[in-house]
Amino acid sequence: MLMDVQVSVIEMAPNEEDDAKATVTQQAEASKSPNDVWSSLRRFCEFSGDWLALKTTLKMVVGSEHTAHLIRERIHQ
Repeated sequence: MLMDVQVSVIEMAPNEEDDAKATVTQQAEASKSPNDVWSSLRRFCEFSGDWLALKTTLKMVVGSEHTAHLIRERIHQ
């Protein structure tokens, strides 16, 4: 089931990658939400061909677990 979608605008510093854990950690340098600035965001990552999928850890929101997904596609020129 798809719940409401929230969009955040965050400028990220370079990634720290951990291949053994399949995670990427990014540090927010700027954000529309002041509480996000300089916070570290740890995401699980998976590569598949030209696709990169990033997934957040589980969070409790109003009594149920939620995770966010970001999927990017490489564009060939």
